[in-house]
Amino acid sequence: MTAMSENEDLAGRFADLEARFAHQEETIQALSDMTAEQWEAIEGLRRQVGRLKDQLSAVEDESSTALSENQKPPHY
Repeated sequence: MTAMSENEDLAGRFADLEARFAHQEETIQALSDMTAEQWEAIEGLRRQVGRLKDQLSAVEDESSTALSENQKPPHY
C-alpha cells in the first residue's frame, strides 16, 4: 500500500468510528431518558400503592369495629 492509500484507509476507519460513536451517544441518551421516565412512573406507583394500603387498612379497621359492635355477646 502506498502512503496515500493508507491515509485514505485510516481516514475511512476514523470516519466509521466517529459515526459509531455518535450513534452510541444517541442510544445512551435515549436509554437514559427512558430510565428516567420509568423511574418517575415507578415512584408514582409506589405512592399509589402506599395510599391504597392506607385506605385498605382504614376499611379493615372500620369493618372490624362495625362487626364487633354488632355482634351479640357469646351468652345469647
